[in-house]
Amino acid sequence: MRKLLLVLLIVSVLFFAVAPVGVSSAEATPYEYAAAFASLYPTRTLGGDLEQASSAVLVSFLDALGYRVETPSFVHQIESANTSAKITCHYNHVLGFKDNGKGKTVLIGTYYGTFEPSDGDGVGEGAETALSVGALQSVAAKLSTISCDYDIVIAFWGGMALSEFDVEKCGVDLDTLALYINLDGVAAGTYDYLYCDDVKRAHATYFKGIIEEAGADILDPPAYKRAISYAFSDGTYVQAHLGILGANNAFLAEDVPCASFVGGAWTYETGVYRYEGKGDVAGTSEDTFEVIDRRNGGKEETEKRLLAVSDVIVKGVTGEGLSAALDRAEKEVSGADLRSPLAYYLILFIGAGVVILLFILLIVRQGKDRREQVWEGAFRTPEEESTREGSPFEEFEGEKNQDPPKDDGEDDVFRF
Repeated sequence: MRKLLLVLLIVSVLFFAVAPVGVSSAEATPYEYAAAFASLYPTRTLGGDLEQASSAVLVSFLDALGYRVETPSFVHQIESANTSAKITCHYNHVLGFKDNGKGKTVLIGTYYGTFEPSDGDGVGEGAETALSVGALQSVAAKLSTISCDYDIVIAFWGGMALSEFDVEKCGVDLDTLALYINLDGVAAGTYDYLYCDDVKRAHATYFKGIIEEAGADILDPPAYKRAISYAFSDGTYVQAHLGILGANNAFLAEDVPCASFVGGAWTYETGVYRYEGKGDVAGTSEDTFEVIDRRNGGKEETEKRLLAVSDVIVKGVTGEGLSAALDRAEKEVSGADLRSPLAYYLILFIGAGVVILLFILLIVRQGKDRREQVWEGAFRTPEEESTREGSPFEEFEGEKNQDPPKDDGEDDVFRF
């Protein structure tokens, strides 16, 4: 196995050294990067030998672009589906650092492995994640030659959903992190979306402006976000909605501003499914470029969507307004803030106060209505009296016709 792995690593390096879409080409399209990567390692099952082997391709790619490369490694154990034995999985992240001397970092990342098989026919070509890898390779190539107001870190995450993503061990200093940009299944779904947070913040508005300026077909997530879940051999992976399936969920929990570009069909009916009414392709035999291109309406449409996402990211990271937007976002309330215990009790207290206030106003209003009814019954306007039939004194007629009280000779007030 070790000899085979060594041969695969050598072939990978040689391929990317001579391939037109390899490390020597900064003009390749995101689609070309994706196809080249997937052609070498179509079944990069998370935590497996081929996922580790494919990381060597990404290391060579970033190194050739001038990035300082680090590969933090991890070990994870899962219980076999057939026996009680533990299976040990090794995986690593691939990080490329470009120091612009700014002291603040923009981190851009995506997973590069593939899901384990979920049907009996295999896992296709691993195209769904490869498309995001290709888009990130294109972003890395462009940012390698551009100066901006932030240090840049390109991250290809390994292990995918083996365990909870640990931001403390991901290899990036959280104290310097100003923004995390995530790519998840872009161009591998009915639509592409931009999700930033459960509450709107300044950086979301900023990137929305970039999208509109570029004329990119990238949508806002819907107001209703359906909960979703994936089943794996070591348990069920549950998340609140499609927007936080990636590593951005862990960074959001640390109150780091995030912008996630995600592909799918984010509707009530289809939920997590990448394609509306057709289901997900990840972990199935349909996870191929041919199937995804066909569902997108042709290869050209897939290429167009990938290029749009990568261009928006590059323009957003290098734009003059990003610093101001992130400064404002840092001072704004985030979704993580609202999910904290303190926020829960504060919202509960405010909600109870509002209910009590509404109850008091309702009581006051009812009392006012009763008083108005009494006064309206007791008095009439001159116009009402003029149009009224009968004598205006008829209310007193009964009292006038009554017999006067009898005088019994006793004084009701003074008695002696």
